[in-house]
Amino acid sequence: MPVLETTAHLTLSNSEVTIPTDAVISTVLVDSNIDSKIIFSPAVSNQVTTPNTNLEISITESSGSTITISFQPQTTISGQQFLGIMNLPDGIISSNCPTNIKKDDETLQSCIEIGKKGERLSVSNPVRIVLPDQGDYIPYYAVNDNEERTIITTQCIADNPTSTSEQIGGTGQPDTCYIKVGSDMVIWSSHFTSFGTITSSSQSVQSDSSSKSTRPPPQINGIGLFKILTKSDQGNMTDSQKFEDYFPYSMQSYVSDSLNYGERFVKIGQFFPLEGYSTEILPVIAVKGDHVQFQIRLYDQYKGFNIEHVALYFTDMESTDIKKLDTFVSYEKGSQVKISDPQGIFGNVKVVASPEFDAYWAIFDIQFAKSISSNDILIETWNESHFPAYAKTENAIEVNDPVLKQFGDNPILKTVEIHIPVIHTSPQCALKKACFDPSESTVLKGGIVSWVNKDASFVHAITSGKPESGPDNRFNGFLRPASTYEFQFNQIGEYPYYCAIHPWSTGMIHVVDKDTQSSFDKTKDVISGSNISGKITIPELVKVPIKIESIESGINTSIEVGKTISLKTKNLSVEISGNVGKNPKYPDVQITIIHPDDSEDKFNVKLNDRGEYFIPTKLNSKWESGNYEVIATYNNVQIGNIPFKIKSTDEQGFGGILDTTPVKIMRAIDQFEQGLITKKSLQSNLENLDLDEKEINAIFFKIGIDPSEMIMSKPVQNNENSWQFYLILLIVPAVLVVPFYKMRKDHIKH
Repeated sequence: MPVLETTAHLTLSNSEVTIPTDAVISTVLVDSNIDSKIIFSPAVSNQVTTPNTNLEISITESSGSTITISFQPQTTISGQQFLGIMNLPDGIISSNCPTNIKKDDETLQSCIEIGKKGERLSVSNPVRIVLPDQGDYIPYYAVNDNEERTIITTQCIADNPTSTSEQIGGTGQPDTCYIKVGSDMVIWSSHFTSFGTITSSSQSVQSDSSSKSTRPPPQINGIGLFKILTKSDQGNMTDSQKFEDYFPYSMQSYVSDSLNYGERFVKIGQFFPLEGYSTEILPVIAVKGDHVQFQIRLYDQYKGFNIEHVALYFTDMESTDIKKLDTFVSYEKGSQVKISDPQGIFGNVKVVASPEFDAYWAIFDIQFAKSISSNDILIETWNESHFPAYAKTENAIEVNDPVLKQFGDNPILKTVEIHIPVIHTSPQCALKKACFDPSESTVLKGGIVSWVNKDASFVHAITSGKPESGPDNRFNGFLRPASTYEFQFNQIGEYPYYCAIHPWSTGMIHVVDKDTQSSFDKTKDVISGSNISGKITIPELVKVPIKIESIESGINTSIEVGKTISLKTKNLSVEISGNVGKNPKYPDVQITIIHPDDSEDKFNVKLNDRGEYFIPTKLNSKWESGNYEVIATYNNVQIGNIPFKIKSTDEQGFGGILDTTPVKIMRAIDQFEQGLITKKSLQSNLENLDLDEKEINAIFFKIGIDPSEMIMSKPVQNNENSWQFYLILLIVPAVLVVPFYKMRKDHIKH
């Protein structure tokens, strides 16, 4: 049947569909266990062209899993005897697959035939093929019966059409690549034949004239960027607060830091989870003489004992060809370090590796001989299989040297100036109340507070609110090295704030009237509504000047400061609301939406007598991913702003901002330990955060609750390797980390 709709459904009684070039179809759904086919038309000179839409074919298996085949718009399919008829697989092991293609010691795990049996069809744009639940096996392709399969050994740089178009199908390039996505095997191919996965009892296959293991490569989970400041009077890290209390951190680095830098140094930095191939992170400054530590966190099937190679390539990433990158430091199994440095940017280089718990850490300590000219890092690793895995960090290193700005004394514009010192990036600043200088300030109503970033190595985010309860959206500022953020305070009260990137760094602004020395009650927490003595709790609904919720498929999602929002449907509909206080003097609030291209939309929203406003709108008249900011202004004074990033689910994300789920877990545990909620209420709160039984039991165990006493309503999910679950376990004081840390300290003493 020809199709005129956007979706076609193939069944046992209606098993084929004709798709002309000018069709608007985007989805073909295929029932399980049927012989089905797509007829592309017209077929001219043994080739056809798909419609000018993204076309996805979803084939349901009897198990309920789905095989998907995705075409890019206007993809040309050609073959010597191809007439436009493309056969589809009838299951994860198709009845029409080539036979006798595997070796004697191999077991076939999956095999699907796409196109025309026995003929290799070429496609002009890489096609994405998903084999469900096959991610742990060895991918291959085959063409004819009794012809040995070809193992796919090239790992895709990323799971998107742009990267794969550059990586495969060209002259001298491989024609297929693979990448593991969750539990699925994803194959990108520039041809159609049969595809599948195998296992090998000998765990080795012959490929590219060398014997290689068939295990999948290690996974690159994240990177820690740290700057070492020596000869400092700040002292070294204290035992009271450590990096591992906030994010994944290598315990081995305590030993190597002591050996490399002695006992008097300050270490500042943070950890960034890497999502997908390419992740933009917040940069560290690397100029001549600087010591920078790169902690690479890997996960491998055998806890890293078989990882043979970890390398850092310093590059501007103009090329995806690894052979063209000539500036790198690599660690080879057996403690061998290799350096390629044609520009002379490296001074002293030391590398150590450490299997720790479920992760493997490679720690690169590099002193730079001169300022680096590249700002991206490509991470490469492999185990005994020699199948490489890659991850790219964008803007990991700031290219230009920072130049600190000087500010004049203008009390009208800058009543209070707060400095962000170097120690801000280390948890120890919270012990000395030195994360902001000063940490507590008082300003007159209508006065301006300026935050100045004196930290030449990292960016910071001034966020109103508290880390345990999240932002209240009164003010938000993003500061690169040497930059300044200003905010005018027009309402009397207390304004707590923190750094969203380094949540241990907190501060307080007191705003007072000129006729009174203090107009706030220091015993009252105006954000949470709780009395400091702990005897009385007054629940209060926090009223914020601006709040944004994304509306997608009927589901509202709160958009928070600095977050990246992934949209499946590219629907930019939002609801903007807020409160300016009861009995407002002025009738409306002005809302400004700043788009990624710096264009603006402005409109006025009416207030009710309670000072509330609400408006449903769209962030943009057309789809545009990137950085947005929504600003609320009342009586020509900014009362709130929320900067955030929008992306579609097929784009890469942005790392570096911690998720709010761990903060909510901390708050629930704190309420339980203060006797404000019961065990049952704690369990309910944790389940409402989408934690399953295994994750909740781990938290119960660490805070002294016997999990067997509780009845769980959520089963265990298959997510124990997720970064969120790992972060959850780090939030509660780890009973295993402390003895390990002490063991490392004892090792240092001896």
